[in-house]
Amino acid sequence: MNQNTIFDLVKKTNRGLKRYFKRFFEKIDLLGENSDKSNKYEIYSVIGICAIFLLLLYKLIITHSRMFAHDTIWYYGLIHYFYNSLTKGVFPYWDPYDYCGQPFYYNLGISRIFELPSLILIFINKVINVSLLTLYHWDFILRIIIIAIGIYGSFRQTNKYVASNLVVFISFLFSSFSFASMWQCGLLTTFMWTPYCLWFLLRLYKKLNLYNVVGFALFTGLSITSYQAGYVLTFLAIFILTFLINKRNWLFHIFRSKKNIGLLTIGMIIVILLSLQGVAVFIEKDRTIPLLRRLYAPTEVTYRGEGSIGKHNCLLDFIGLFFPLIAASRGEAIHNKSFSEGPLYIGIIPLLLAVMGICSSKDKWKINFLITFLVVSFLAVGGKYKLGPLGEWLFPFLRYAQNMQLFQPFIILTLMYFVGQGMDILIKWCRNEY
Repeated sequence: MNQNTIFDLVKKTNRGLKRYFKRFFEKIDLLGENSDKSNKYEIYSVIGICAIFLLLLYKLIITHSRMFAHDTIWYYGLIHYFYNSLTKGVFPYWDPYDYCGQPFYYNLGISRIFELPSLILIFINKVINVSLLTLYHWDFILRIIIIAIGIYGSFRQTNKYVASNLVVFISFLFSSFSFASMWQCGLLTTFMWTPYCLWFLLRLYKKLNLYNVVGFALFTGLSITSYQAGYVLTFLAIFILTFLINKRNWLFHIFRSKKNIGLLTIGMIIVILLSLQGVAVFIEKDRTIPLLRRLYAPTEVTYRGEGSIGKHNCLLDFIGLFFPLIAASRGEAIHNKSFSEGPLYIGIIPLLLAVMGICSSKDKWKINFLITFLVVSFLAVGGKYKLGPLGEWLFPFLRYAQNMQLFQPFIILTLMYFVGQGMDILIKWCRNEY
């Protein structure tokens, strides 16, 4: 093959790729408006973004030269035992790792290991047979992607343009949440199904039917069985309470119909049934679980879950919106403790879009998300400035929450709404429509 033949082949390949990508972007219509259903090219874009995310983590999920750290690897012993037991066809009744041994079912909700992502990967691993540590890494990364897809689906209902959906998806998937979760697993286990709760809650506003009620109830129930359920319940309570400000007519209307009340009753029953496992653990906490917590609880009040005993954010943590490495910086000279383990960085460009959305958006959901952002931010820092009792009085679920820094993903969630709104405004401006 001579040199001219090679050049001709390169030119033909280049022309072919140009035609393909031109046709691809015409089909996806990035500047086009959202429709009720995603077209296949929009789905391909989401898959491509996920592939790039996985490629950047190749040392973790392929070559295994990296691994999780801190709390996320601390839980591995328990999860290794779970994976190993199910792989051998034995159900794990006893947890030999925590508190010198305890019944295993205490961990089913807290660690989120008895859910479909884990079970599917365990089944697949019976065929491919990778190490259980690798399986744990895959399970965790898969859950991050599932959360990001939930964010995408939620804000696809509020954004106007396809490009806005993809910008929100990229901004969240590559935000500090994804990488902080590999250090502090509580961020993920607390937040896991919250985007799907929001997804179905926004759908309920459009149409209150059995499908949407069951979807919202299902994911709310799954969230309640998580590590520190108080955060999810508080977030949902705040967001629903904002309906009293600018959606109260809809809120009052749904209680005027017997059919709607029946649907809501079905949803409530589903939530209660799914939360029973957590209730059982709470009832048995003094009788069965060894009372080691008494050794470090400063008072009997905090031991019994009637006050926050953990870490709080501080106002300086919001510098993390501008500086990605804020969590790695030690701040003793400034506020006597290190910065939060839940950094808030989402990227400078997404942050600018969020500011644009906050300042200029006229969307019907703006007030709801703005109030939710402000209240959740207050709760995250309130305990640091002796305002914790006020937050616990307003939202009693917080009495059972230990670490206010776990509000980080909920703050980022509200910011993602404004990122989408800012991108909508930018597109309208480019099209001379704003």
